[in-house]
Amino acid sequence: MQNILCLTGVTGTGKTDIALELSEKFPIEIISMDSAMVFRDLNIGTDTPEESILKKVPHHLISIISPKDYFSAGHFILECKKKIQEIQRRNKIPLIVGGTLMYLNALILGLANLPERNQKVRNLIHQLAEKYSWQYMYEFLCFIDPLHASKISINDHQRIERSLEVFLISEKNLRSIGIILKLLQLKGLIKRSIIKKFRSG
Repeated sequence: MQNILCLTGVTGTGKTDIALELSEKFPIEIISMDSAMVFRDLNIGTDTPEESILKKVPHHLISIISPKDYFSAGHFILECKKKIQEIQRRNKIPLIVGGTLMYLNALILGLANLPERNQKVRNLIHQLAEKYSWQYMYEFLCFIDPLHASKISINDHQRIERSLEVFLISEKNLRSIGIILKLLQLKGLIKRSIIKKFRSG
């Protein structure tokens, strides 16, 4: 893939303002690189651009699917590359804007050799989250992979779910999960019933 402009940074750092300034000087169209903005009806808390901005400068990959649907880094790569080609055919400049670095890494480096989705494991994670809250699940992720967890919002349930799924179905991690769960129990991060759920799952 040829060189593509990308503007990235955490929420609230002025990415949209910079993109608007660029749009006044260059014929750009913006491709959103945000794991939350891709979902419809999640405008609050996602820093989604206002309607006036969306009308002023063409935006892509914003509010395109239902929150009930699944959207992975793989989906982002496919949709992003398709939009890049469409924009370039219009003789415009694609500008990728957003803070989801997982998407950016996947776009540049390709997808990691991660396991496929496992619905049984996902169902288990959802059951535990519904019973004990996503905060418990995030705390579990913080314990097993603090560096990765630090890059994920506590409200980004989809990425928390996927991270836990990869951990749970990894052969190496399955062998070590008993020890980790015992440590979690001692630290009081999750209840005994969660321990039993994971062991039986």
